[in-house]
Amino acid sequence: MFIPGNHDWRKGKEGGYKALKRQEEYIQKALNKKVFLPSDGCSGPSTIELSDKLVLIFIDTEWWLHQ
Repeated sequence: MFIPGNHDWRKGKEGGYKALKRQEEYIQKALNKKVFLPSDGCSGPSTIELSDKLVLIFIDTEWWLHQ
């Protein structure tokens, strides 16, 4: 799994969303699967159920800071 952080958003600078989308597209294409969460530059949450008692939750707080 790849989880975006502040550096992926260009440290809050202009063009951060576009940079994040380019990175997500590159990773998805290179690995040929959906491993970049939350996707589409959204804050999430995105979840993956590992078992009936365990769920991973992905949240990108940088999304709120970049707005």
